Amino acid sequence: MVKQPPTELVDTDEAIARYGDAGRIWLDAMWSADPLADAVAADTFTGTSGTAAVRAALVGDVESVTDAPTSLRELFAFLDDEPEWVDHTRLDHAADVLVRHTAALGIVLGAASLVRGAGNTIAGKPLALTGRYTSMPAIRSVEVGEWLRAVLTPSGMRRGGDGFAYTVRVRVIHAHVRRGLLMQGVWVDASWGVPIPQPYMAFTLAEFGHIALEAMHKVGVRLTDHELDDIYHLWRYVGHVIGVEPELNPCGEADHVRIEGLYRLTSPGPGDDDRDFVRALTYDYLVPELANLIPGPDQMSRMRTNYRVTHDLVDAAPPTAGGSVD
Repeated sequence: MVKQPPTELVDTDEAIARYGDAGRIWLDAMWSADPLADAVAADTFTGTSGTAAVRAALVGDVESVTDAPTSLRELFAFLDDEPEWVDHTRLDHAADVLVRHTAALGIVLGAASLVRGAGNTIAGKPLALTGRYTSMPAIRSVEVGEWLRAVLTPSGMRRGGDGFAYTVRVRVIHAHVRRGLLMQGVWVDASWGVPIPQPYMAFTLAEFGHIALEAMHKVGVRLTDHELDDIYHLWRYVGHVIGVEPELNPCGEADHVRIEGLYRLTSPGPGDDDRDFVRALTYDYLVPELANLIPGPDQMSRMRTNYRVTHDLVDAAPPTAGGSVD
């Protein structure tokens, strides 16, 4: 029996009519999380914690973990079986390209990518319910920056690389967040699906991929087709390592664009937590960051004006299908 989509999603029939099988996969996957990482989060470990065991297995291998449970062995069997399609030369080339444009990338991730993501109140609920959504957006931005720097280091996504290890740790953190929300009884499955579902994991790749690249283009960054293809290849492998299933893991620009479309179409729109997040992100992070980049004695005045414009846009965003705050 096919499970119905979460009740707070909107335009689900239109998603299937417009996107066909991709729409069905998107809706069905709202009930899918990350079985491998979730099993690790639910397991017990001898003389250590699951988090410490994952770190140890990343530094060495799973055999270095005393009495490693089956869940950990299965996760690392997956992680150590690198897909044949991965080309580390292309990954490193993509990283080099993005590092050359670090300033633009950092700004658009806040001003475009995170703001676009905040247009969906369901996607933001795990952060809202754990209290990390609006209370410390600047700290979260720094954390994202640290992860991104690790991914973009030379050979960062090789087994043993800092980016690979950081991405696996994020994957396991997501699993612990899911488990915590479900155990606390604050998550409403029928309305929202599972916490941090496959579709929203895939959308995160689009935030770092097409959404960021499109915004970078708007501020003057020009990349070749070869550079763009390699960047999409990088995010495809990041998606694999972080646990996105192949049918939702985007391979190229067209996949990213489709994911963005499904995210916006089926979103119930932003909620109060999302609006508060965008205000905090803008005022606590984007205003000072942009002020550092734009010269002139009145730079803070200009940035505060931009903040007020964003504030008004967020307030005006309707909580309906496709309601975006960017």
